[in-house]
Amino acid sequence: MERIVTLVNLRYPYGGKQIYLNHSLVSVAARLLLLDPCCRVRFVDLNVEEYQPRLFAGSEKIGISLLGAPYIPAAIDFVRKVQNDFPGKKIAVGGQVIEKISCQAFTEIFKGLETKQIIDDNDFAEWFGINAQDIPSPLEVSCVSAWKQLPLELLREYLQHEMTLDVSRGCAFNCSFCAARKDQRERLISLEILEKDLGFLARTAKFLGLKELKFYASSLDFFQNPTEKIKLLKILAKIRLEIGLDIKVRCLTCMSSFLSAGKVPNFSNLVKGAGIYCVGFGVDGTEEVWIRENKKHNKPGDIQRCIALCHQLGVKGELLMVLGFPDDSLKVLLETMWNCILYGFQPGVELRPYLAKDPVPGNEYWPRWEQIFVQDPQKFRLIDYFALQSRLIDESFWHRWACNLTYLFVVGLLRLVGRCSSIPLLPYRGAVAKIWNRLMPADR
Repeated sequence: MERIVTLVNLRYPYGGKQIYLNHSLVSVAARLLLLDPCCRVRFVDLNVEEYQPRLFAGSEKIGISLLGAPYIPAAIDFVRKVQNDFPGKKIAVGGQVIEKISCQAFTEIFKGLETKQIIDDNDFAEWFGINAQDIPSPLEVSCVSAWKQLPLELLREYLQHEMTLDVSRGCAFNCSFCAARKDQRERLISLEILEKDLGFLARTAKFLGLKELKFYASSLDFFQNPTEKIKLLKILAKIRLEIGLDIKVRCLTCMSSFLSAGKVPNFSNLVKGAGIYCVGFGVDGTEEVWIRENKKHNKPGDIQRCIALCHQLGVKGELLMVLGFPDDSLKVLLETMWNCILYGFQPGVELRPYLAKDPVPGNEYWPRWEQIFVQDPQKFRLIDYFALQSRLIDESFWHRWACNLTYLFVVGLLRLVGRCSSIPLLPYRGAVAKIWNRLMPADR
C-alpha cells in the first residue's frame, strides 16, 4: 500500500523568494525511496507556490529541513498552519541548525505543537518506521530517484538556479565561531554516485534546453584532501565533455588547503576542465582575530598568495570577511576595514563581508545563549550573518555601532564598484525593517 511523504522547502524568511532546492530534503527522499518501496515522496516548495491545505492532503508524514536559524520562526508558523488544517498531524523538523539545539530547547520552541526533532539516524528511523542499522550514509546513496519524484517543470526551475553539489561532510579545523560539522575527518562522496547524479542532472538540463548548470560545492574545505578532490575534478570534466553542457562550480576552501592543492601537477587545467569559476576563502579579520577564534591555520601572506593563484587559474577569488567580533577593538575594526578595501580593489576579487554573531546554534558560544532565544524564537532572525548587530547580540552601544558602520561602509563602497555581494539586513522588528529586508535579494 502506497504511503505519501511530503517534504517541504520553507519560504525565504524575509518575505521574498529564494529558488534553491534544499539538498537535505533530496537526501532524505533518496534514502526513504531506497528503504521503502511503497513510499512516494511529494515535494512542496513554498517559494514557488503559496501554502494551501490541498498540498498536504493524504500525506502520512510531513517533514521540513531548515537552512539556518532565521528559518525557525517560519517553521513555527508552518507547523501551526498545518496542524490547524490537519489536527494531530505531527511534523518532523530537521536540518543542521535543529541538530545543534538541545531537546529541551526544541520542545520549548515548538511548545503546544506536535513536532519531532530529527537529530540523527535514530530519530530518522523512528519517525519513518525503519531500522536505523539499515540507513545508509547520504554520501553513498544516489539522489536520482528523488529528483525523478519532482514534477518536470519544478525540476526545470531548480536547474535554472544554483544547486548543491554534495561532495563531502566535515572539516578538520575547529574555528570557534563556526557552527558547521568541524574538528573531524572529512568524509567524501562515492565517486560512482557523484558521476551518476551529476550525469543525470546534466542530461536532464540538456533535454530541457538549458545551456548551463551552476553548483555550489557543499564541502567546507573543498581542497582539504587534494588527491581525492582531483578525482572529483576529473569526473566534473568528464561529464562536461561527454554531455556538452557548461557546468560551473563555486566552492569554499581554507587558504592553506588551496595553496597546497596549487602544487598538484597540471592543477590549472584540472580546475578549468572541471568548470570551477569561483573559490571562496574565510579571511575573517586580522591575525589577532585568527588567534582568538582558533583559526591558527591561517598565515600572514596567504591571502595575497591565494589571490595570485586565483588570478593564475583564471577563477574569481571570493573573500569571506567576518567582522565585528565581540572582542574586536576599534583598532581591529579599522584594520579589518582597511583589509577589506585593500583586497576588494584587487583584480578578480569579490568580497563577502558578514557581521559576527556569537550565538549561533552549534558553535562553542551557543550554550550560554540558548535559553534567551527559546523564550522568544522570533529573535533567531537576529543571528543572520547579514543582519546588523542588535542590542541583544551586542549590548555596548559604541561597539555595536562601530561594527555596524564598519560593515555598512565596506559593503556600500565595494558594492558601488561591483566588488561585493553582501546584502545588509535590518533587525527584524518594525515595518521599516520588514520592508527593507523584503527588498533585499536573497543570498546565494
